[in-house]
Amino acid sequence: PAIADPSAPLLPALTSLRQAAIEIAFTAAEQAQRDGLAPQTTPEALRNAITSAQWAPQYSLYL
Repeated sequence: PAIADPSAPLLPALTSLRQAAIEIAFTAAEQAQRDGLAPQTTPEALRNAITSAQWAPQYSLYL
């Protein structure tokens, strides 16, 4: 990011951090498939597996 805009933040905004994590995991999983380290699936199945495994916070209301 610093090459394109030296004042740009290094990390994405917190509001888009969950989507950024999905994209990073998707790219890493695709590479693992290409390297023969993970079973081949469709991109849709891969993305579904990633999003279903992603933790989502659920907070109880105590008041």
